[in-house]
Order: sequence, then C-alpha cells, then structure tokens
Amino acid sequence: MAGHGSPKWRELLEDALSELDPEKLPEKIARAEAAISRRIKDVQGKLRTETERPALDDALSSLSILKKRHFPGWNKGSLIPKTPR
Repeated sequence: MAGHGSPKWRELLEDALSELDPEKLPEKIARAEAAISRRIKDVQGKLRTETERPALDDALSSLSILKKRHFPGWNKGSLIPKTPR
C-alpha cells in the first residue's frame, strides 16, 4: 500500500500518463479515475487535506485531456484511438 506522502491514486495517475500502448490506456485511465474519485470522497471536509484537493482536481483534468487526445469518442461510448495522419 502506498504511504501517506504518495497515495495510490498518484501511482495510478503516473501509470496512466506514461502508458504508450493504446490498448492498455483505457483500463489505466479508468483505474486512476476510480482511485482519484475514492480519494476525493475520503478527503471531503478534512482541513488537513486542503492542499491535496487541488492536486486531485488537476489529476482528473490531466486524465480528461489524455482521454480527449487519444480517444475522441470516449464520452460517446467509443474507445477508438486517433490514428496518425
């Protein structure tokens, strides 16, 4: 289990952001998003985590950009990667 200074969501985020295989990327993004969402629920209302919340929001934004870049149809139910032109 990850230590307090490096929560599991950070590891999963880094794993998704560094993935080069488009077939593995959707699962890694989904795992990172789930971990971040769980952490957001965990930190709600806790003052000692006020610096972590912006990092969580940034992480979700990064994953959203990654999805839009590699899978433009993600929100439409399609996970077809963009093909290079």
